[in-house]
Amino acid sequence: MERKYELTNESLEYKGHTLHRIKALCDSSEFTKGSLGGWIESENNLSHDGKCWVHDESMVFDNARIRKSAQITDNSIICEDAVISGNAVVRENSRVSGDAYICENASIYGASIVSGRPIIGNNSRIINSIVSCEFLDYRGMSICVDDAKILNSSDYISFTGFGSINRTTYMFRGQDGVVKVKCGCFRGTLKEFENEIKHTIEWKWFTKGNKRRFLKEYLECIRLAKIHFGINLLTSEGRRLYGYDSC
Repeated sequence: MERKYELTNESLEYKGHTLHRIKALCDSSEFTKGSLGGWIESENNLSHDGKCWVHDESMVFDNARIRKSAQITDNSIICEDAVISGNAVVRENSRVSGDAYICENASIYGASIVSGRPIIGNNSRIINSIVSCEFLDYRGMSICVDDAKILNSSDYISFTGFGSINRTTYMFRGQDGVVKVKCGCFRGTLKEFENEIKHTIEWKWFTKGNKRRFLKEYLECIRLAKIHFGINLLTSEGRRLYGYDSC
């Protein structure tokens, strides 16, 4: 196996670990021969196969492994037994630890924190969120969250095939506990989502029959979300979780 990088004499100490700056020994679409990369504890952390790379001041240590075409950038940290593989990207000061496995085309960014034993793949996007689950398997499907706090599998649900273009609607607990919705360009609370769909469906040029159907579909998704997340609108806490305080 041809070595694509070497450890330089430049080193730093980080939380009891001695990390070494890497230097490219060949050209790739992600680096050029002679260019400096980020920091790793040993060559076990970064595969010599594929285009995987650790950029800028990002760090990889413990038993963490970067493989295939995965990219670690923007001062991100990968540690413990985490594996970043496939075409996955971890960036923007994010941290992945535990036994997390990030693969396929998943992206972790926006200073997100991923730990525990989640498996996150497909075209998943974890943005400015905390995902810390003992076991969560999202290979072959996408999880898409922004400002979320997912501590177990029940903190996240999705509905696929609804609306005019059969899109996927994601619902999840936010970091403040309020249930959030991501549907296309929309991001907001359940209450904001309810207001948005009623307004949007009313002015769009759908047939009257389709207007009724799309509205019923999305309102049913909201109804199921209230059941799933235990939202009782007769209580002040239930109204908060639904997003009345945001409207």
